[in-house]
Amino acid sequence: MSKKIAVIGLGKLGLCTALCLAKKGNYVLGYDTSKHVIESIKKRKFDNYEPDVINYLNKYKKKFEYSNSFNSILKADMFMLVLPTPSQKNKAFTNKYIYSFLNQLIKYREFLNKKIHIVITSTVMPGSCNEFINYIEKKTNLKINQNFYLSYNPEFIALGSVIKDFLNPDMVLIGSSSKDAEKDLIKIYKKFVINKKISPMSLISAEITKISLNSFVTLKISFANTLQRLCEKFKYANPYDVTNALGKDKRISKYYFRPGLPFAGPCFPRDNEALNYFQDLIGKKNKFITDATIQSNKEHVNFLNKKIMNYIKKNKFKKILIYGLSFKPNTSLPERSYSLNLVNLFLKKKVNFKIFEKNINYNNGIYKKLKKFLITKKKINSKNFDLLIDVHSLKPKYKISKIDLWNLNF
Repeated sequence: MSKKIAVIGLGKLGLCTALCLAKKGNYVLGYDTSKHVIESIKKRKFDNYEPDVINYLNKYKKKFEYSNSFNSILKADMFMLVLPTPSQKNKAFTNKYIYSFLNQLIKYREFLNKKIHIVITSTVMPGSCNEFINYIEKKTNLKINQNFYLSYNPEFIALGSVIKDFLNPDMVLIGSSSKDAEKDLIKIYKKFVINKKISPMSLISAEITKISLNSFVTLKISFANTLQRLCEKFKYANPYDVTNALGKDKRISKYYFRPGLPFAGPCFPRDNEALNYFQDLIGKKNKFITDATIQSNKEHVNFLNKKIMNYIKKNKFKKILIYGLSFKPNTSLPERSYSLNLVNLFLKKKVNFKIFEKNINYNNGIYKKLKKFLITKKKINSKNFDLLIDVHSLKPKYKISKIDLWNLNF
């Protein structure tokens, strides 16, 4: 008998999670408070582009129902919370949306008592899961592991390939309140993940693991970009040869280890900042690595800005095209992208420019604000532009001078 899983939050990650679980034979009850989100699913029109979503919605519709009615999810055995945890001013994550859902759920005390399994998938600050347990126990007089379970099971995915990454993970991280809760989650993943990729541990260990992983990746990115800036000082030094050779050593590996753009987007910067804040709570002496990573990333932004502006001035380019506004290919999200930084730089320096983005989302305020700069593919030619800045190394075939920001040989 397939498990009934409620996926709470059907945004850019939650919907993909629900569809992947449906693909693997689970009956999935999707829930979101937003009528706009539910209507988008019905109409198959989404604010944020993600490959395979529409295909999966059509293919697995018999295993997936969705609603903004809370009663529709009360037949579930497990609740996966894929809710936003926005960064606060101090850079720590807020759990307000998780508590909002828990407040609804604890109204149904009798239902909670059926040993339902609450799974936190959202990225949270270390210590949060124990706070959730204490909150539920205090509000309901129910006891963890006797009346309900709680686990932490964050996803390690990249926007633009969420479905692919979910179904082909390098690791499945499971922090649980008990062995029974752990086994419950492992049963789901065993359908498509081999045992050695599943990493069970305590709740606090899992929380620290999740927030640390992205921070370590940003450390690698920053180190590769530091080598780029170092090699720039020497005539025959090639940063790509250097990082290629280093990446062949299995202690380092080639992944996320190539000079190019600074780390960006909705996850990498904020996870690093949150770990920095968390170390602050422990003691400032512990945070020099995350501090250095953040500072190095800022230096690389300035380095690229200067390099690009010098190249434009040297070659007297007058009509610039920024090819790609999102923080990476196959997504529409421009938040904290290097391209957005470039836009602000060009506005300040009064550079004549336009932007081409394949996956435009006019429901996003950034796209609305930059609408007058956005163009269609039909307008990309040598008459309209004399320099194309290829942000994501997509290598478009136009007879225009180009610079590739992942091959900084200019």
